[in-house]
Amino acid sequence: MTRNLTGGKNHKKAKQHSEKAKFIEKQDDQLYARVVRMLGNRNVLTFCNDNKLRLCHIRGSIRKDMWINEGDIVIISIRDFLTEKDGKYDKGDILFKYDRENHARLRKDSKINVKLFLHLEKMDVESLEKIGRASCRERV
Repeated sequence: MTRNLTGGKNHKKAKQHSEKAKFIEKQDDQLYARVVRMLGNRNVLTFCNDNKLRLCHIRGSIRKDMWINEGDIVIISIRDFLTEKDGKYDKGDILFKYDRENHARLRKDSKINVKLFLHLEKMDVESLEKIGRASCRERV
């Protein structure tokens, strides 16, 4: 009896997934965001490119393909039909997650906020809201 020395249980599956990391361009109705907190039930708290905190939902197709953790940079689409009420967060959906290999390419983009590359997940929510309010005052 011959022995197969080239693999194991998932050898063929792992071999097929050796692709380069994809890079998807942001469209007009989408925003760059950084995942700050994992809230459970496929919900995350994100700090967006426009210095606002938003409550985002991980779509089913994304959840099965890639793992999303705190500190990841993602693309979100904002739910326009849901507006902010009584201090609650705006809502959105996560569309794509960028790999660490694409972070250098994102930093070169002039449209992305530099604060997205800070370690925001170590801060509490109140200080994040202060950062967002302070940067909004700077613009005016």
